[in-house]
Amino acid sequence: MVGDIRNIIIIQSLNGNEKPTGKEIYEDLIAPYIKYRQVEKIKMNYAFHDIQTKNHFLEILKFYIVNAPYQVGGILIHFEMHGAENLTGLILADNSLVLWEEMVDLLREINIISKNNLYITMATCFGRMMYKGVDQRKKSPYSGYFSASKEVTVGEIMGDFRIIFEALLESGNFIKAHFRLEEEGSKKFFYMDSKRVFELNFEAFKNNPNYKKQVLQSAAKTVNSNGGDIDPEDYLSGKIYDISLKKVYQEQLNNFEF
Repeated sequence: MVGDIRNIIIIQSLNGNEKPTGKEIYEDLIAPYIKYRQVEKIKMNYAFHDIQTKNHFLEILKFYIVNAPYQVGGILIHFEMHGAENLTGLILADNSLVLWEEMVDLLREINIISKNNLYITMATCFGRMMYKGVDQRKKSPYSGYFSASKEVTVGEIMGDFRIIFEALLESGNFIKAHFRLEEEGSKKFFYMDSKRVFELNFEAFKNNPNYKKQVLQSAAKTVNSNGGDIDPEDYLSGKIYDISLKKVYQEQLNNFEF
């Protein structure tokens, strides 16, 4: 079933003087619930990583790429760290920056191996901006993710993620857990599935003058290779451009979807 989770991975990277929210939710809720309360038919694997540096962060994700073939069922990776104020990525404990593109490229490999069964939750400010690191011409890097578009407080993180993890551990399904949080009235965190990520990125693609030129040149090349004689500039308006854009849309969607 879509959203079924059998593996929970918590990755925390916070300064020593900050409340270790990821560790607390792991030790106080996730680990004991799975160990002592979770029913056997949805029993989950669980792991926690407290990291300091960018190299360690990237190595952890590479570790899960290697191990993804052996993780049966859906995978949820939860990130507890800061979002960059300029919306370009994540800030780690040592103040290093992980760009969305770097992170997404590694997540894509995990998602491909898991057959589009990777889900992401982010207890970070501006985590929703991760969609900007996605290349809609490649396979989707996750089935969906849950994050904030604004700044969030420690209280909001602990409150909302306790609700969503309790519901997930009880039901075994991330989508059901998300609906539970919606019922509770979360104001900062939202779910975005891979189709919505694609649509947002394609919208940016078609509005970029450089990409528009690529579409026009590709269309003219196709016509000319079949014996036509078309100037790419002739495609700047009218139905021909619309047809070409629809063709590009479908090609990219086919590449993105599973």
